[in-house]
Amino acid sequence: MKFLVCLFLLLCSEVIFGQGDLGVKTSLSLPSGSLAPKTTTIAPKAPSIFDTPIPKTDNAPLKVDKPLNLSQQNNFVDPNTPHVERLNKREGNEAQKAIRKDQYLGDFKTKVTTVMISYRDAAAVDGDLIKIYVNGTIVRAQAYLDSDFRGFQLGLELGFNKIEFEALNQGSSGPNTAEMLVTDEKGNQLNSGSWNLATGFKASIIIIRE
Repeated sequence: MKFLVCLFLLLCSEVIFGQGDLGVKTSLSLPSGSLAPKTTTIAPKAPSIFDTPIPKTDNAPLKVDKPLNLSQQNNFVDPNTPHVERLNKREGNEAQKAIRKDQYLGDFKTKVTTVMISYRDAAAVDGDLIKIYVNGTIVRAQAYLDSDFRGFQLGLELGFNKIEFEALNQGSSGPNTAEMLVTDEKGNQLNSGSWNLATGFKASIIIIRE
């Protein structure tokens, strides 16, 4: 029986002294009646290879992505682009052709000796100016196209009387737009017409006095 008690005490002493090998020291001697907690000292943790930062070398520079430029246009080709450009170009040429040529407003016959030639801007007043000829002679070097009719009296020669209106500019919105009236001395309308002209081109009307 004494042998078993000695063996038990020997094993307990081995356990107590063996704890020192684990890096944990425990104080078992407490004053009698003390309520102070046990103090424990934990050995510092051994460094790990996973905690070691990877050194940066000059031979392996960090790769930086190229910043995204949202202003760049893509290089994809729209198959409709050539057709749209051709259509716009064609329409633009047709519009230019319509105003970049002289316009004939027609002719009429009358037995009156004097007529009133009146004109005004046919669209928004934007500074359109015209020059007026009668049988090749300038009768108005510069006439302003306003919103109201303005004009002059013209004594007709026997036979042909050709009146021409030349566009001196195209105003601020273009082209040169105007409405023209021909009336007799009593204000009766004999003829009328309108034009859309580019600068330098003319609209003309012929009055035949019988």
